[in-house]
Amino acid sequence: MDHVAIGLGPLLGPLLLTPTLAELRGLAPKREFTLPLGSDFVMEHMVHSQRSVAAGRWWTHFTHAFVHNDLNHLVGNLSMLVPSAIAVAQGYGAWSTWLTFFGGCAAGTLNLGDMKNRQRANQIRNMLQPAGAAAGAPQAVAQFWGKGADWAAEKLAPIVTSYAGYVGCSAGCCALLGLDFCTSVAALWQSLCSNRASKQVSMDSESVEEISFRATSHILSVYFTLKVVGEQLAAVQSGAAGSVDNAAHLKALDLELAALHSSACDGNYCIFSTLASIF
Repeated sequence: MDHVAIGLGPLLGPLLLTPTLAELRGLAPKREFTLPLGSDFVMEHMVHSQRSVAAGRWWTHFTHAFVHNDLNHLVGNLSMLVPSAIAVAQGYGAWSTWLTFFGGCAAGTLNLGDMKNRQRANQIRNMLQPAGAAAGAPQAVAQFWGKGADWAAEKLAPIVTSYAGYVGCSAGCCALLGLDFCTSVAALWQSLCSNRASKQVSMDSESVEEISFRATSHILSVYFTLKVVGEQLAAVQSGAAGSVDNAAHLKALDLELAALHSSACDGNYCIFSTLASIF
């Protein structure tokens, strides 16, 4: 329990004490226990953007995690952070929880594999193309407009990405989720191998219940993670409207899988290379 408290406490504290952007802008009542931070300070020194890093504020790779748009945004991220952080802290300790969380937050701010630009380009393309497909428009006009929309989307995406500000800890949550996912897959694989090696295993009723509970939790972790990955991939490829940076979520998961694969010594962990290639 100490590992859980030490691993989760330093993350929950700043998340709960930092005022949301809605509170700072007067769009929502300000909670009495939040830190006395001004809007200008938060936007300049905590919110991440490519321009802030270019200005030397490298720490925004991490501090943006503690800033959220509103309470709904914060509560949604906490609902994913708490269970995944508890699982990682119990299995690996507090230090691994912090490193995984902040590593995922930093990875989410990077445009690795040009995925942020791809998502942004798809969003711009979706906004521009309907105008060219208006009812009654000649096919040649619609095709010309579609090609123009593709060209504009590819040119505008990097510009929009460079000016976009990023807040929220969802990328860090995804990194923790990725570590818990890999642990669950490895545990299920080892359990399967051990069951094949010894077909007759004597277990009392308590051990059966414990094993069943662990297996169920591992299966649920794998299912939920794959569901999240599918949703994020679909959002990036379709250019779904909204302010969610789905590319950041995928890159945080990808970073965790790559790190585990490169550091794994056990032969059972060879499956991580396959998982990383999928993401």
